[in-house]
Amino acid sequence: MQIKRLSRAQDTQLLAQLLETITHAPNDKVCRLHVHNCGTAYRFLLPYLAMREGKWQIVGDVRMKERPILPLVTLLQQWGAHIQLLEPETPTSPETSAGMPVNSVIPDNSKKAEVPLLY
Repeated sequence: MQIKRLSRAQDTQLLAQLLETITHAPNDKVCRLHVHNCGTAYRFLLPYLAMREGKWQIVGDVRMKERPILPLVTLLQQWGAHIQLLEPETPTSPETSAGMPVNSVIPDNSKKAEVPLLY
């Protein structure tokens, strides 16, 4: 798939690069994805990767450890996502593998700032 006329915003360019990396990642090894300080990419990639075949690790900058990501991780786990926090005291650096059924996603809108729409 090719996306044309993307914004030149740093977050958009980073997400495009990460999606390209994901496309070419081998399924038998953990693919480490660095989102830097991009919460938008993190919130998009975590559910996306939970539904995608393969093994994934998302890492970010120190600032990402201050982001309220744990509600998203917990919600995805409740829906069947296989997510292990590598640093349980701070909800960053999750490792995920496929397992969340795509059609099981019904978000609770009370936390919609941190939970992307998946349907």
